[in-house]
Formats: sequence, structure tokens, C-alpha cells
Amino acid sequence: MAASTLLSASDAAHLLRRVGFGGSAAEVNALIGKTRQQAVDQVTNLAGAPGVTRPFSGTDDWWIGHQLAHGWWLDRMATTSTPFQDKMTMFWHSHFATGIGKVE
Repeated sequence: MAASTLLSASDAAHLLRRVGFGGSAAEVNALIGKTRQQAVDQVTNLAGAPGVTRPFSGTDDWWIGHQLAHGWWLDRMATTSTPFQDKMTMFWHSHFATGIGKVE
């Protein structure tokens, strides 16, 4: 296999930006030297994905509930070990979401 088919630091950083929200130096370094297929398999592996539980108590005020859910999701995206899952969730949410008035 030619060296040009293996990920460089620039390639690894680009991949992490595309499938998630960027990566730390350690995450970039962990992908350097892997084939493109190995790297994609690694960053799209959801085996260790955290479960989803409602992190706050219910409220009768829909706006407060919306704000709490929004803050929880932003924190989850910033701290998850599987950013690909949350980035895809955000993509599909933006694709299918409707106005709050239509939810009722």
C-alpha cells in the first residue's frame, strides 16, 4: 500500500471535522497512518455510544422545556465520545423538523 493512501495529520483532522465537531490532537494522532477505510470505520463506530435519557424534569412551560433540551443537546454534542451520532442526529433533525405549532 502506497504511503499516499494512508491518512496524514491534515486528512485525519479533516475527517474529524466532517464526521463530528473536530478532534483533539490525540484523536488526530490516533488516525494518522490508518487507511481511509480504517479511519472511517473507527470514527463511525457507534458501539460505545452513550444512551439517551431525559436529563431534566418535566415542566409545564414548553419554552423552559425547549431551552433545557437545547442546552442538554449542545452539551452532549460537545462532550460525547461518539460525535458522528450527534452530528447525524442534528442533520436529520434539520431535515425533518417542523414548527413547534405543528407538534401539538
